Amino acid sequence: MTGRRTEKVASLLQREVAVFIERKVKNPGVGFVTVTGVRLADDLKHAKILVVCRGDDEQKERSLGILNRCVPHIRRALKKVLTIRQVPELVFLSDPSFDLADRVHGLLGDIRDEDRPE
Repeated sequence: MTGRRTEKVASLLQREVAVFIERKVKNPGVGFVTVTGVRLADDLKHAKILVVCRGDDEQKERSLGILNRCVPHIRRALKKVLTIRQVPELVFLSDPSFDLADRVHGLLGDIRDEDRPE
């Protein structure tokens, strides 16, 4: 069960990680990245940062790899901003919800096209 404190810390992490990526990650291998959510363990020790990366699968994997290599720098920056004892271990993961939404949208479009009279 997710507590109120966990939700607040997850929200703060999402905002601060997004700001860090926007302002500090200058690697050209990282394409356009959006932080869409944070799944934080109840003990606040581990956080999965969900991101959407633009580009093909190869570009997405490259961006995720670079972000995961930046984790020590991100945690260091978070230590300066957050008021919690220990900054959680971070791992960046691709958020599948947007790809699924695109697929559903495409399928609904196909169904709509099939139902049109000619």
